[in-house]
Amino acid sequence: MKIRRRIGIVSLGEAGNLGDDLILLSVIDAVAQSPDVAEVVFLAHGQAMDWDDIGDRLGIRLTPRRALSAGGLSSFSKVQTVFSDCDGIVFGGGGLLQDVHHPLRPFQWLRYLPPNIPVLAVGLGLGPLGDRWRRRFSGMPSPFSELFVRDEESRAIADGFGWSTQRSLDCVSSELVSRLFEPEDGGTSLGLALRDWPGLRPVDVAKRVDQIVVESRLSTVDAFVLESRCGGGPDVEFTRAVLEHVAAPSTLRPYDPAKIPDFLGAMSRCTIAVSMKLHSSALWGYMGTQIHPILYAPKTASLFHVPWRGLEILNEPHHPVLTEAGVPTTTEVIQRWLHEETVSGPVGRFSRSAVLSLQSENTFHGVVRKIAARF
Repeated sequence: MKIRRRIGIVSLGEAGNLGDDLILLSVIDAVAQSPDVAEVVFLAHGQAMDWDDIGDRLGIRLTPRRALSAGGLSSFSKVQTVFSDCDGIVFGGGGLLQDVHHPLRPFQWLRYLPPNIPVLAVGLGLGPLGDRWRRRFSGMPSPFSELFVRDEESRAIADGFGWSTQRSLDCVSSELVSRLFEPEDGGTSLGLALRDWPGLRPVDVAKRVDQIVVESRLSTVDAFVLESRCGGGPDVEFTRAVLEHVAAPSTLRPYDPAKIPDFLGAMSRCTIAVSMKLHSSALWGYMGTQIHPILYAPKTASLFHVPWRGLEILNEPHHPVLTEAGVPTTTEVIQRWLHEETVSGPVGRFSRSAVLSLQSENTFHGVVRKIAARF
């Protein structure tokens, strides 16, 4: 039996995103259930969760160690040392392999994977990916020892690259959520969870919100921003712009990583929700809230089992599909992988020329961002 005592986690945890923080908690919880694991180190992005409180609520037996994420100016060789002392790496989360928010985002996360260390990719939602990355990935083997994706659209993308792919459920489960907070009853507000997205106009969202508030005879709107950089950021500003057009009294609630139970408790008071974020939809689904979805990507359409037709504000409530017969949970996949007798390392690699080109471009973007932040 191959025993892995030190596990690394590459994810978007502690970056001010509730969904990504819950993914990180789910992976750490699953890894820590193995008695052979002595240490967990995860990629951290500067917005810390309260690990004393979270650890007590989830019953996690060990305290994970943070490894700060590297900036755009860090060299490829330096980044690869972050997890070089690990016996295995879990690569998890929905936003790792997409290029919407940064043209080099797939490279920014894959560069953390050192050679000759087994890597389990689990709960991934692939895309959107432009032609550039589709061509590049089609020309290289999978960078993962095993790859589990959370929806059929992601599986189709990976199959198109020629990568061996399996399905698993999303990392965030009802069992995990139920251990984090106590549901609250008696709310009369409409919940709102949005993200800034090209083509989506605040006035159109506000019109739909007002319509539902009137039809459902609700009194207020609670707007939950699941992704917030220290209380600000594009999603906060977009949501604020929507609320300026909403007729009902409203409250803006940016996510605070140090207060996850309070945030989830406030969400549970909503009887109806307009939900755009994937994990807000999953959470409200677990809470039994009626959901009116806004679809912005194939993964959100897949969650509700409706066809993906592009950005769309749906006119009717839909129920998210959160379990599927025969599809294992993330915890089951991780625990099996931790104790496999034979696990090969990842085989996919960027060529030396590709690394030089991508690293140079990434450094350039990092310099531009620093200059923009300064001036």
